[in-house]
This record gives sequence, C-alpha cells and structure tokens, in this order.
Amino acid sequence: FYNCPNIETIVVDNNNPIYDSRDNCNALIETSTNALLLGCGNTIIPNSVEIIKDNAFKGCENLNTIEISEGIKTIYSNAFNKCSSLKTVIWKTNNYIYDSNNSEPFKLCSLTSFIVGENVTNIPR
Repeated sequence: FYNCPNIETIVVDNNNPIYDSRDNCNALIETSTNALLLGCGNTIIPNSVEIIKDNAFKGCENLNTIEISEGIKTIYSNAFNKCSSLKTVIWKTNNYIYDSNNSEPFKLCSLTSFIVGENVTNIPR
C-alpha cells in the first residue's frame, strides 16, 4: 500500500485474527509482532506498537506530524520515505536501538522540527 498518498482511513475488522487497528489508531498492525505495517496522515501510534516496518508511511503526502510513541523499538528503512509534508517528529521513545541495516527512516522528508520528550536519553542518528 505504500505510495498511496491519499489514504485517510485504515480500519481492521475486530474479528480479524492476523491484523488489527487497536485503539482506533488508524493504522494496520500485525497483531502477533506489534508491527505497524501501514499508516496514514491521521495515524496515532499506540504505545503497544514496537516496530514501524519498511515503507509504512512511504509517500504519505498528508502526514504533517508524527509522534514516535514510547513503545517503539525499531523503525525500519524508509518508514517515512517521501513524506513530503512531514514537518514535525515528536520523539518519545527511549527504547529505540539503532540498527545500521535500518537507516534513513525519514529519507526525503521536509522536517523542520524534531521534538524530544523529557525522559529521552537515546536518539537515533
């Protein structure tokens, strides 16, 4: 679904055994791994999500601000690639482990603000 710039709503049926959209987060999450597979401009990442997969927001032109919640441990390559409207990242996670194989999650974005939460001691490079 990446490079679908106009997705505004993501809903998963409550009876789906593989995927969910917990807490009305407006995202597609793989239940067994707590991995966010697809997000959109209105996505609110739940604290229970641990991974943002490759290209999860790629090409999402209506994403302006994203809060990286406290539960995030890994953000894969190009997770936010070509999010041309992404201006602000609010970084709240302290669990993030940089993996050189998973570089450049904010490639080709137009960031103007990177806001660091008060208890954060580990920021990705």
